[in-house]
Amino acid sequence: MNIVKNLPVPNLSQPQSSVYYARTPLVLDMAGQGAGKTENIGIKSGKMISEFPQALGFIAANTYLQLSQTTLKKAMDTWRKYFGWDEYDKNDNPAGFYVIDKKPPNHFKKFTRLRKYNNTISFKNGALVFTGSLDNYLAHDGKEFAWAHLDETKDTKKEAVTQVILSRLRQSGLYYKPNSDEMFWNDDRRAARKAGLIPYNPCDIHTTPALGGVDWIIDLFGLARLEPVISKTLADPFDYFFYEKDNKTVVIYQTYWNEHNLPENYIANAKMRLTTEEQKIFIDGNPFTKTGNEFYSEF
Repeated sequence: MNIVKNLPVPNLSQPQSSVYYARTPLVLDMAGQGAGKTENIGIKSGKMISEFPQALGFIAANTYLQLSQTTLKKAMDTWRKYFGWDEYDKNDNPAGFYVIDKKPPNHFKKFTRLRKYNNTISFKNGALVFTGSLDNYLAHDGKEFAWAHLDETKDTKKEAVTQVILSRLRQSGLYYKPNSDEMFWNDDRRAARKAGLIPYNPCDIHTTPALGGVDWIIDLFGLARLEPVISKTLADPFDYFFYEKDNKTVVIYQTYWNEHNLPENYIANAKMRLTTEEQKIFIDGNPFTKTGNEFYSEF
């Protein structure tokens, strides 16, 4: 597959670069298993943490087990790989860049001070990232942050995203320049408006599709009417679906795009154990699935 080389982070696939450069408030990063979605969380959060430490972040998965064993593990692996960040330890790693669930050491910069640091990652440059599960989404009501990444939301209730998380994205200060990849932090709203900057509080939803479809995601991103072109596009392993409209970006792609980072027989073995319909979901990333002899109910 073609790999985009001229990026701040090397070796991103074309669909990953579409996710990376998306500047809409809402982004759907949907793909087959092993396609690189969770790496996107590490890359995009790393950019925010390193360049805009004043902006409070939020990283969540459907359950705490998924969050700790998959989402945060991969994010931390990505931070180490591309940004050189490791966890701080006074004795074993005094040069570390972040601490988890504990008060940051005195030499860490602090833009925001918390009474307790549970479910928080604190960084040396002053950045803070809240973490949590979406099965207990009401626990996040009352928080305020500038950006968010939600992992495997196919298992998440609609109201967790639409009624709680999206309403928490209201910390001001982050902006982007129209028709540009540039982002800015500006505490002066008047100056930002005068410069033509657009307030920016992005939420990226990263997920594989699910058997039977995920109706609320399909509805939220207006995918139903696009089903013919989405299915046709994803049937070609050398193509991917990209759509941007009404403050939403949709990127849907197949596992093939990350084949170079997977075991050589990963996709072949997956095909042998999956039915044709399951291959469309878990390899092609197609959100429109058959249930028995019927297509997704809207059709």
